[in-house]
Amino acid sequence: MKRPSVQILLQNPANPAPFKTDDIIQGEDIFTPHRETRVECINISFQAENLENHIPLTRNVLRRTFLQVNFPIDEYLSKAVLESQQTHKIPFHFVVPSHIPVQMCHHDCANLGIYQEHLQLPPSLGNISQYFRRSDDMSPAEAEVKYSIKFSIIEKLSKANWPKTLKETIYPVYILPRRLEAAPLLIDSSCKFYQLRTKKSLTKGVLRSKIGSMTLSSFQSPGIDLRDGPWTKHDHETSTNVRINLRFEPQYEDQLETPPRIISSDTKLKIMTFFGVQPWDEFPNISSPSSWSPRQTYWSESIHLSSENYLIDWVPQRNSHSGCPGVYYTVTIDIPAVLPDDRVYSPTFHSCFISRTYSLKTTIHYRDHGKARKQSSASLNIPVQLYVS
Repeated sequence: MKRPSVQILLQNPANPAPFKTDDIIQGEDIFTPHRETRVECINISFQAENLENHIPLTRNVLRRTFLQVNFPIDEYLSKAVLESQQTHKIPFHFVVPSHIPVQMCHHDCANLGIYQEHLQLPPSLGNISQYFRRSDDMSPAEAEVKYSIKFSIIEKLSKANWPKTLKETIYPVYILPRRLEAAPLLIDSSCKFYQLRTKKSLTKGVLRSKIGSMTLSSFQSPGIDLRDGPWTKHDHETSTNVRINLRFEPQYEDQLETPPRIISSDTKLKIMTFFGVQPWDEFPNISSPSSWSPRQTYWSESIHLSSENYLIDWVPQRNSHSGCPGVYYTVTIDIPAVLPDDRVYSPTFHSCFISRTYSLKTTIHYRDHGKARKQSSASLNIPVQLYVS
């Protein structure tokens, strides 16, 4: 039996830009039956689903539809008898919402903030090659957030008491919801993943006598605004700035040791995708995976952003506090972090089953005074948000 031909056409398909919150997805379904067809109903819907394949011991697959909006079809067409080889065109339009239905998040959440975050519309994630030529959004194959326009014809059979799906077609669409930059994270001192401060002891000689300490500190970098995304030409860079404050304190006040020489820095973007077939009741925290369910896991990837060389001078400061060395040294380094335009980036988000977070791992390379060849390094891992204005 030859099935009817169906084609879904969207407006301006030559430049498949992402659809944002409140954007209108507009197009038409074109279908031609190849035989006389008694139609029970015709459905056109905008739908979204999570698809997760997490394999701890046995295969667990979760396919969960969390959004479905049906477009009304004229009754005369929905209950008609369609003639063979007659082409029909049905226009449709959908508005991209900002939230999913409240009944979709019905599991326990640790607090109201997590529940409200889970109700926000998540962005498309995974299988990016079906939308754009750039095929890497740095997500695992086991987790996907997919949106589509779905068209189906249900046929009414004369020799049976039940309808039959005659044809079903799905057209994928890429959704990039607007998301405001959230408040900076409150990072607990016990956190083993994010690191905003680190202290290194500096030594010299065969006996490794301590000559002082160097402290690196920073704060959460300003968020990166994706706007139309790096796959669309624009006049701005998707970037932020990392500010590293360095402080060198000599071990003894009467021994004015020379601060270490700052040589270079390397910055990487770390991408974390959390997923599972069991919903998250808190924001995923890589510092405590032992508290997760066996059916929850994560995927990590990193990309290099920049390498900088330095020739900088420390600034001497005088300490007025008693019990501290009278002189210490400081210097501040600003490091640009520009996202490469050969990737597709999802904004930071947390949903019931899938989350995406980012951080900037910055490593400072230095050489202790008196050590001509040996280099040392110290790293910070600074949270950063990607958002869509």
